[in-house]
Amino acid sequence: MRFTTRNNIFYRDSDDPSGAAIGNSNNFRMGYDMFGLTVSREEAERLEAENARKLLKIRKLSLILDLDQTIVHATWDKRVKDTQFRKDDKDIRQFTLPGSDVVYYVKLRPGLAEFLKQVEEMYELHIYTMGTRDYAEAVAKEIDPDGSLFKERILSRDESGSVTQKRLQRLFPCDTSMVVVLDDRSDVWSFSPNLIRIKPYEFFMGTGDINGDKPQITQKVAEQNDDPLPSDDDDNELSTVLQILTTVHTRFYSIPSDDKEADVTHIIPNMKKQVLQGVIITFSDVILSPDLKDPTLSWIWQMATSFGATCSVDLTGKTTHLIAISTSKNKVHAAREYGHCKIVTPLWLLDSTARWKIQPEERYELKEYHTPSPEISPEGEDQTLQDDQQEQEEELIENINWDDANREVEDFINESGIDDIWGDTDSDTIDSSLPSSPLPGGKRKRDNGGESGGEGSDDDALSSVSSILAVRRLKARKRGKSHLFKVTPAPSSACTSGNTSDNEDSSLDDFAGILDKALES
Repeated sequence: MRFTTRNNIFYRDSDDPSGAAIGNSNNFRMGYDMFGLTVSREEAERLEAENARKLLKIRKLSLILDLDQTIVHATWDKRVKDTQFRKDDKDIRQFTLPGSDVVYYVKLRPGLAEFLKQVEEMYELHIYTMGTRDYAEAVAKEIDPDGSLFKERILSRDESGSVTQKRLQRLFPCDTSMVVVLDDRSDVWSFSPNLIRIKPYEFFMGTGDINGDKPQITQKVAEQNDDPLPSDDDDNELSTVLQILTTVHTRFYSIPSDDKEADVTHIIPNMKKQVLQGVIITFSDVILSPDLKDPTLSWIWQMATSFGATCSVDLTGKTTHLIAISTSKNKVHAAREYGHCKIVTPLWLLDSTARWKIQPEERYELKEYHTPSPEISPEGEDQTLQDDQQEQEEELIENINWDDANREVEDFINESGIDDIWGDTDSDTIDSSLPSSPLPGGKRKRDNGGESGGEGSDDDALSSVSSILAVRRLKARKRGKSHLFKVTPAPSSACTSGNTSDNEDSSLDDFAGILDKALES
């Protein structure tokens, strides 16, 4: 049976009132309401072909429009009226639904009237929303008062039977080659090749899609926003999308109608793949869902690849963009160290794919996070520097391999041929800041406080001096500057260990100079 009212046809599987099993039967129910007429598949195909011929004759395509956050933004937040709502603001409308006292406030997206006027010249317009039938008709009345744009072509969740998914076959069960979809969400359409995703429109602060499957407004969110209205509304996305829709329409009608490439499911994907061509994206681990074993199944991965990007979980020298957030660490650190790629937030990818043009990366750069440090007075700063230096020196000494250090210096002295220097030096005169316990290399300081030159003094003195020189060399490597002036110099052989004058001192720096001269000779 044929249903011809204004050529507005909605198909439903007669064995599946909810519409969840489209294609499993040869019978379809026609109409945009719950009680459409049932026809056979053959009749449905014939009617679609007839509608396609009509569109081809007037050089139009079909465009399915979502409502919430695509062309309008709605809320029921009472503060809109209590604070800044003005009845003379023609872009903010209000209405109630039958049987309800809840007041809906609807903000039309900037440029909507002009957008609908121009796009209607190229497309036959349909509405497909997850809102109720009453809600859909109320919004349609606000944006199309005389019903000339949408007529009866309105599909709501009351007819589709789903609040989580949208299916193109609910309106076009047989042929989608001339159908374009405009929606702010890709996931509800399962990334359909017919889809053009628009950047979500958010005017009322703290409110997402009031008809979405996951309500985004909570009491806590509402309490955090003192003003439900923004200070300005400079959204210009409809103008961008209009250019894309115009290009799709132009390309479709530039191809002969009998050519298989005259199909929006070929045209749109091919246009998308040009947007991020040559872009190699690495996702930080926190971007991809940890529940997915296969990262290619992630929605953000699929979206990026559908626009021509090459995606990876590994940061390589070929990576051009690292997508990360503030909690990302390892890959961000590596990318900053090498400086070979742009480090941007996911919003860069979302905006680039919504506008079909690579956005300037500097607007989306991931800012470096610095932990604030407490203010320190000049005196405290000096003390902090001294403490840090002392800690570094203590850590250096603790980490010394004394066996290797002693062996290195002993070999150095033996090769120089001056191992008799300071032969009578008593090791007990070395400052106590150096290790006073038995050294790890088995060398031990002398225990008695007698005069130098006693039995074993040569070996012990050489051991201590060698260890000190090893420390000096290691410290110099770490700091680039000698700090041996902090070590008490050893006395001459004519003095006892406990009776030393400044004039009789011989510093370790002098000893190092003697070694250098000896090597040069």
